[in-house]
Formats: sequence, structure tokens, C-alpha cells
Amino acid sequence: MKILNFLIGVLMVFLVIFNIGIFYFSLTLTDKIAQYEKKIDEIHHENINLEKQLSDFQSLEFASKISKSLGFVSQSQLIFLNQINYAFLPNQ
Repeated sequence: MKILNFLIGVLMVFLVIFNIGIFYFSLTLTDKIAQYEKKIDEIHHENINLEKQLSDFQSLEFASKISKSLGFVSQSQLIFLNQINYAFLPNQ
């Protein structure tokens, strides 16, 4: 009977130690998941900023700024022909 009580006691101690190990492992795993979620949020915000910059590059305002810096400041005037009903740009 004493051997059975001793084995049950040893088993209980082993299970408690095993439970503590599982608890510690789950805490470290939770910390890693939180770090990855934080990195995902940072990448998401960076992606939003890059999308905004890309849309700024595709806007007409950006094109007009670049064209002014390159010296393209005059706009072509369209000439309409009343008989043909077409518009064309004259060669300059």
C-alpha cells in the first residue's frame, strides 16, 4: 500500500511539473504570437503609406509638377475644323 501511495505521489509531482512546463510553453508561444501580430500591423500601416504614395505618383497634380520641372509648361491649343468636325494638334 505504501508503494502505491508513493507511486501516486510521484505521478502527481510529475503531472504538476508537466503542467507547469506546458503553461510556460504556452506563455512563450503567446508572446511570439503577439510579436508577430505587432509586425503584421506595422507592415500593414507601411503598406497603406506606400499605396498612398503610389496614388500620389499616379495623380495629375504630380504629373503637372514634374512636367513644370522638366520645362513642359505650355499646353497645345486645339483647332476645330467646322466642315470635317475633327480636332487636331498643329505641328509646331
